[in-house]
Amino acid sequence: MSDDIERMIAAFEAAIRQKPNYSYLLVGLAEIVAAKKHELRAVQIAHRAMAMGDPAAIARGRALLASMIPGYHVPMMNDERRKALSHAALRLSSFIIGT
Repeated sequence: MSDDIERMIAAFEAAIRQKPNYSYLLVGLAEIVAAKKHELRAVQIAHRAMAMGDPAAIARGRALLASMIPGYHVPMMNDERRKALSHAALRLSSFIIGT
């Protein structure tokens, strides 16, 4: 992970740690980190903020996480024909490997 991004995260967290809406502001940090193309780190920060239980932070965190999912992903995962073919391929490969 980039040392620069980690220094930025540490400085931001230090500045907001004592604020009453810390978890909500922490999601804001996750948004900034995501905008800087450190998506995995942004997800980690958002999850940590959401785990604190503040409904506003949870809503903001969910919106951030949803915005990070490619548009094709949900329809692809809900495609029943694709799922059936994938399961059939897995069963076939398991059968072939097992023989």
